[in-house]
Amino acid sequence: MSEPQRRSKVWYVLPIIFGIIGGLVSYFIVKKEDPKLGKNCLIVGVIHFIIDVTIGIIMMMFSESVHLM
Repeated sequence: MSEPQRRSKVWYVLPIIFGIIGGLVSYFIVKKEDPKLGKNCLIVGVIHFIIDVTIGIIMMMFSESVHLM
């Protein structure tokens, strides 16, 4: 078996910009040639998604409390 081909780190841009969708796209494109990079892109996308959802929930909570005052 040959050594897996290394891909460019530019693939991290996709999950950073598009979140979990970008992570999934980069994972399926890169996973055969560089499985570690594909997995890491997917993880970055999931983390980005979790951060976005958390910030959204916090903002909704604060906007609700402002309207109650």
